[in-house]
Amino acid sequence: MAEEDTEDEQSKTRKERERWQPPKGRLTKHNIILDYETISELAMMQCTQVEIAAFCGCSIDILHNDAKFNELYQEGMSYGRISVRRHQFQAMEAGDRTMLVWLGKQYLDQRDSKELTGAGGEPLIPKTPEFYMDVTRRLAFMLAEAAQQSEEPSVH
Repeated sequence: MAEEDTEDEQSKTRKERERWQPPKGRLTKHNIILDYETISELAMMQCTQVEIAAFCGCSIDILHNDAKFNELYQEGMSYGRISVRRHQFQAMEAGDRTMLVWLGKQYLDQRDSKELTGAGGEPLIPKTPEFYMDVTRRLAFMLAEAAQQSEEPSVH
């Protein structure tokens, strides 16, 4: 019985050794393995360098000192933006009107019109001398009325 247990344990460890794969990536001088494939994928998903450092279990300084990381990060961020843009254009081509308007604003400097008009397309506030005279009279009347009320004693 003891021999069978030993054989089972030996076969388990042999299988574990056969299954074990060395980690992908580069071992830094701080004994941290940087998996460049994963780093590239995270960059394509627009992850920040702080997020990637946390994922890799290292400080951001270790990443900044790695030339290959910097290259992969910039490349991954670019490919990620291209992918987002491609999907936006596909959504627009599929008939997404919201995306069509948004892309027009982003790339063609199109804007929503915010002009308000009165009846018959006239401006809401006419800019004529008569209008300004009327506004001035109203303001003068309101100021005189306020001054008169402040002079009257209040009864409590």
